[in-house]
Amino acid sequence: MLNIIDRVEEADRLKWSQLVSSACNGSLFQMPEFYDFLKESEEHNPFVFIGEHDGSYDYLVSGSIQFSKNRLVRPFSRRAIVNGGMVTRDGADCSELPAFLNSIAGRLKGRAVYLEIRNLHDYSRLAGFFDGNGFSRIPHLNYQVEITSVKETFSRLNQSRRRQVRKSLEGGAEVIVNPGSEEVMEFYAILRETYHRRVHKPLPDVEMFLRFHRTGPGVYLLIRYNGRIIGGIMCPVFGKNAIYEWYVAGEDGRHQGIYPSVLATWAAIEYGAMNGIGIFDFMGAGRPDEDYGVREFKSKFGGRQVEHGRFLKVFNKPVYNVGRLLYGKSKRNG
Repeated sequence: MLNIIDRVEEADRLKWSQLVSSACNGSLFQMPEFYDFLKESEEHNPFVFIGEHDGSYDYLVSGSIQFSKNRLVRPFSRRAIVNGGMVTRDGADCSELPAFLNSIAGRLKGRAVYLEIRNLHDYSRLAGFFDGNGFSRIPHLNYQVEITSVKETFSRLNQSRRRQVRKSLEGGAEVIVNPGSEEVMEFYAILRETYHRRVHKPLPDVEMFLRFHRTGPGVYLLIRYNGRIIGGIMCPVFGKNAIYEWYVAGEDGRHQGIYPSVLATWAAIEYGAMNGIGIFDFMGAGRPDEDYGVREFKSKFGGRQVEHGRFLKVFNKPVYNVGRLLYGKSKRNG
C-alpha cells in the first residue's frame, strides 16, 4: 500500500537524497538541500510529497508555493511551482502513481490557484498518468548543452558566439568565480533593471541572492570590466550531473566590443567542463507557438533543443483566468 509523506520532518533525508541522486529524472531542485534553501525565502513556501511503498521511496515531488508581495495581486498569483519535474525511482511500479498525483492535487488545491510542473527530463512515458489525473500538457522548449572538454565544447558554439567570447576577453572583460557579496549586489542591480525593462516578472529580494552566495547549492560567475560588474550568471549545481542557468543578466550593448551575457553563459559552460559536470541546462526557451526573443540567444551555444513540456493542473479557473489577465496587463504596461 502506498504511504504518502507530506511533512518534511517525517521524511528520511538520506532516502530522499539517494532517490533524487540515483534517478534518471532527478534534479537539484528536488534535493532536500534545495528545499532547505527555499524555506528561508519570503517568496517561497516549500512543500514535498513522497510516495513510499514497503519502505522504498518510489515517487517524489518537491516545489514551492510562490506569490506576489503585492497584496492586491496576491490572491491571483498563488501558484505551486515544481522545477525539474517529478522524480521516480528507476524500475518503480507506477501502478500507484495516479493515487500519488491525486493526493498531491488534493493537498495543494486549497493553497494555490494552480500547480505547474516544469520538466527538465523526458516524461513521455508517464504523460498518460498526468492526463488521467486532470493535468494538461503544455509544450515548452529548452536547450541542454552536453559538456565534454573545454576545447570541444567551445568548438560547438555558434561562430559568432565564439568570436564574442574571444573579443570580450581580449577587450579586458574577466570572469569572477566566487565573487564577494558587494559584487553580487552589483549583479542584482543589473538583474533588477533587466526584469523591470524586459522580463516583467517578479524578482525575489536581494536577500535570496546573498543567501545563495553564502550557502546556496551552486556558483556565481560574474563579469567584471573596468573595475565594475557588468553582468553575470547564478547557477545551481547538481553534483557532476548538471549546472543550471537560474538567473543571468548583462549590460549588453553598453560596452563596445564586450558581450557580458554571452561571456557569462560561456563561463558557466566552461565551469562545467572544468569540473566534470555533464550538462548545462538553460531551464527553458519558451513555448514553440510564441515569439520568445531569448530563444535565439540560447540556441547558439551548441545545445540540443528539447521539448519536455510542462504539466499544468488548474484548481480555480476563474481566479486563474483573472491572474492571466493581470499578468498580461503588467507586461503591456511594463
